[in-house]
Amino acid sequence: MIDVHVHLEKGDYSVEWIKQFVAYAVKRNIDEIYFLEHTHIFKECRNLYNEMSVYNEYQKNWYQKKWEQARPLKDYIDYIEKLKQMYSFDFLVGSIHFIDGWAFSHMKQRWNKNDYDMDELYERYYALMLSLINSRLFSGLAINYGDKQLGMNADMLECMVKYNVPILTASDAHSPQNVGLYIKEMNDLIQCV
Repeated sequence: MIDVHVHLEKGDYSVEWIKQFVAYAVKRNIDEIYFLEHTHIFKECRNLYNEMSVYNEYQKNWYQKKWEQARPLKDYIDYIEKLKQMYSFDFLVGSIHFIDGWAFSHMKQRWNKNDYDMDELYERYYALMLSLINSRLFSGLAINYGDKQLGMNADMLECMVKYNVPILTASDAHSPQNVGLYIKEMNDLIQCV
């Protein structure tokens, strides 16, 4: 089993911190963990949030709190390099956020210029959506916000299975005890479709 969405941001970038994540993964029979970080936790990524942080007071306050805790990207890269000597894994810093930001602004610009007819826009949006979500069946809303539904909309899941879109399971764990949480149940959902 696999958990492709795990964050380390609440810890101190120590070996002990990552060992806690690994221990829960082993306990839940998770074979692979994908660690990733939101770009808002890195000082160097501040410019990505300029437009969003002035949109309204709520978002301004949200980002200000994140910025106060922001870390240098170098600290994370050094941490990953240290961990690579202990564990076998690759890392990619914030790529989905950079891609997502580019894709959203690109689509918004094209929409404003009325360059697409509706059929073409829908097809492009659908293809883009499938590539951006990386076909993840996600339990983060259940874990972090108490949502009763695991994963994605049932119709969407059925469509993805029907068209053989590879589906990866993801917890959105922000703490060790949530690594691999509901992954087995999500695999069962995929098998039942």
